Amino acid sequence: MANHIHKLEDELSEAQEELRGLREGLQDLRRYLTTPKFHEDPTVQVRDVLNRLQDAHNLGAEYGWEKEMRNRDAREDQAITAAKAKQEKKINRVENWYNAYLERNRTQI
Repeated sequence: MANHIHKLEDELSEAQEELRGLREGLQDLRRYLTTPKFHEDPTVQVRDVLNRLQDAHNLGAEYGWEKEMRNRDAREDQAITAAKAKQEKKINRVENWYNAYLERNRTQI
């Protein structure tokens, strides 16, 4: 259940980041359309608008990609931490065995 909630929270976060990117892209389009270039002649080329909408879409996707990279890095960090913990556990077992071995041999001498 907690895993499902965590997954939904991640999906919500990704959607919010993508929405933020799309909003920024649309804001860029608004800024472009209100530049002095259009004060005297307010006509625009459809291709210009479509290109800028594509830029907005790409910006939204980029935010999603960045989030995915952060998640991947976090998963890699978790895997590294787990591997280090496992290695430390092995080292502790060997040290404990060695110390017990030394203790047994000291009492036999």
